[in-house]
Amino acid sequence: MEPLAPGHLDAVEEAGTVRLSWPATGEDVDYYRCLRRKAGATQWETIGRTAHAELTLAVSNPGTTADVYGVQAVNTFGTASSIVESRPTGSK
Repeated sequence: MEPLAPGHLDAVEEAGTVRLSWPATGEDVDYYRCLRRKAGATQWETIGRTAHAELTLAVSNPGTTADVYGVQAVNTFGTASSIVESRPTGSK
């Protein structure tokens, strides 16, 4: 069974990084997978993962294009939730 996705994803630009943060799902999550794609593109790239209790990730060198970030919860069976997207960040 697919785990619940986080309720939302915030992506805040801070001095050469983008800080991602999201709320816990309230379920038994093994880890959270963090993703990025160019605004307007459909292909996601995995950029990191956090332990189940870590609800933030700092992305260094985010680039100069407009990016959309995503996060999904992954359970112990490797089943991932749907992707929750941020608003685009970076150059528009």
